[in-house]
Amino acid sequence: MKIALLLAASLALGACQGKTNPQQWTLTEVHQEVGLSGGHQQMACSDCHTPGTFEDVTPTCESCHLEDFDATTAPNHREAGYATACAICHVSVAWQPASVDHARFGFALEGAHAKIACAACHTGGQFTRLPGACIDCHRPAYAAAQPDHQVMNFSTTCLDCHGQAAWRPARFDHQATGFPLLGAHAAAACQGCHENNRFAGTPEDCLSCHRADEPANHFGPDCAGCHTSAAWKPATFDHERSFPLQQGHHRRYRSDCAACHQSPDDYQIFTCTDCHDGTHSQTRMDRAHQGEVRNYRYESAACYQCHSQGSKEDD
Repeated sequence: MKIALLLAASLALGACQGKTNPQQWTLTEVHQEVGLSGGHQQMACSDCHTPGTFEDVTPTCESCHLEDFDATTAPNHREAGYATACAICHVSVAWQPASVDHARFGFALEGAHAKIACAACHTGGQFTRLPGACIDCHRPAYAAAQPDHQVMNFSTTCLDCHGQAAWRPARFDHQATGFPLLGAHAAAACQGCHENNRFAGTPEDCLSCHRADEPANHFGPDCAGCHTSAAWKPATFDHERSFPLQQGHHRRYRSDCAACHQSPDDYQIFTCTDCHDGTHSQTRMDRAHQGEVRNYRYESAACYQCHSQGSKEDD
């Protein structure tokens, strides 16, 4: 192989002799093998081959261009710690202009980032070992944002809400918080739930927002038991799930809520004894349950524990 290279080099030397215009010759197989192309084709042999030197020539960029590397000040390649592999930014067609494939350094320039001046991020001529987190460049925007990102303890990973095309408009994936905005909640103003710019630690139970809609303890704190996120009204309540009214003696009270729920502010309170004080008087019930039912009490809540279906045979 070495003999072949030397022979090719000798032939190349012979081809060069007498040629005053470098464009009159092309690269030999030897040059092609080491990857010399482009602007190198316009050079005289003596630019790289000092008289009589055709072997042991190092085919690396810095072997010829180290002076260019050291002389470059905008930016200063040596201080910035640039690689001496010139082909990372320069091409063989011409030394300038040069380009940097930013993606090779783990930070692809996309969207608005592709349009900003290098010095906006690379201040003071620093090109290596720059931090790559959003907040490193966008902390002033984070600090000035409304709602107050710092008080709300928003993530400093700007891409959670902002895109690279533009800082605004921003978006927020509410579903990622565990509380998806469905139905009427999707149209509600942020301040409706996040009063005083409070975003972190916002309670998620219904009554935290709907206490004014539903009197305290009216049916309990689980609004979703009757209401849907589509609209507050109309609401539905399946009485059969807790106490059947479609069959048996109680069906006459299907439209008379107050007969059992005598406290309009709290429908969890109900009475059995007020209706059953005749045939089910305390004297008769005490005697009928004596020795038969453990922890028997003549109270409505105790009646429901054993007779949740509203019949005598309930257990």
